[in-house]
Amino acid sequence: MPAMTEAELGEAIVQRRFGAVTIDTNIFDKFGCNLDMRALRALGPLAAQHDVKLVFSDIIAGEVQTHIKRAALDQAEKLRTALNHYRKAWRRPEAVAALAPPVDLDADPALLAAEEWEAYIDTVGGELVESEGRANVGELVRRYFAEESPFMPTAAKKAEFPDAIALLALEAWAESENCLLLAISRDGDWQAYASDSKRIVCVADFEGTLDHFNTASRVLVEGLAAKLQSGEADELKREIDLELESWLSEADFEIEARSDFHYDAQPESAVVQYWEIIGEPKVLALEGEEVTFSLELDCVIAFGANFSLSAWDSIDSDYVPLNNQSEETEERHKVAMTVRVDRRSAPAPEVIEVEANRRRFTVDFGLVDLDWGYEE
Repeated sequence: MPAMTEAELGEAIVQRRFGAVTIDTNIFDKFGCNLDMRALRALGPLAAQHDVKLVFSDIIAGEVQTHIKRAALDQAEKLRTALNHYRKAWRRPEAVAALAPPVDLDADPALLAAEEWEAYIDTVGGELVESEGRANVGELVRRYFAEESPFMPTAAKKAEFPDAIALLALEAWAESENCLLLAISRDGDWQAYASDSKRIVCVADFEGTLDHFNTASRVLVEGLAAKLQSGEADELKREIDLELESWLSEADFEIEARSDFHYDAQPESAVVQYWEIIGEPKVLALEGEEVTFSLELDCVIAFGANFSLSAWDSIDSDYVPLNNQSEETEERHKVAMTVRVDRRSAPAPEVIEVEANRRRFTVDFGLVDLDWGYEE
């Protein structure tokens, strides 16, 4: 169906034109595939309160689990490497696994991913749409060679097969249910497919779409955000500051830099200098007297990292350590916050929980030169 304007989308939701809602993998990726994030779990009360079904393609379910599995494998490998470096540096005789007995480095990440997905589906009351028997292979092949959405005329069009299977299955499911399906995806190929679909409407803004379902609490949330901007919402500001500090104290960010020397770099610190709200708050869920909404913050953050510089020794065919030095830089980053309040205490709602979307940053330290330690 043709793309809807914000006004048309809001009107369609008010008129209860949608019988089901689904989201694409890129929405889960926005939250690091952390299925415990309250923003993702807000889909549960949305479906229950507005009498819409919450459905997920088995393709999307598989992709999300793959992303969870990869992240778990990556972190386990990093821990294994760090423990091995520790063992060598401290001349420890134990095997790597024996250095951290509470951690099972050989645990199956696929099992973890499957358990997390099942728990999420159960929590939000979702339904899995199986592709088998729904995705028409003949139509899939026809679209591929005709270069019709979601297959674009690019060299990477083979990578669109999962999307094509998911979309064809979802459309077949919506047809069998005789309903209009609201799909939330930032993928242009999904949006292109939906524009010609009879059963699927695709929108890109996750928080904004949930906000359309929860207009009743918008006045309260907008008022609270305005007070926060003007410095009147002390409790909420304090909770946001504490959540940002707690998250950034882990100093978990990727480092980019350029240098004439070989270097190893480790994050040291990340501290918010100041932040401000950008855009409008979005209401995500209304559960009883509790209102959950999102805020987007523009944060200026000071980052610190330790660089171990070395140079190649062609005689010994090895790197020679030169210096360990600290480097600092400041960058602006947008941070999504999810806030839950009790509206019964309005006009100053009690803050129940503040949660940051704890995605990893990549920080550019620019050109890192050797610090000789000389002072003029």
